[in-house]
Amino acid sequence: VLAFAVVLIHRAYEVIGADDMNEMKSTDS
Repeated sequence: VLAFAVVLIHRAYEVIGADDMNEMKSTDS
């Protein structure tokens, strides 16, 4: 169930805006 939720959130972020995701990835690195 957790993995499924993670996938949904991941997809939601892509739909909302890849820019936000890229920022998070850069900060993570």
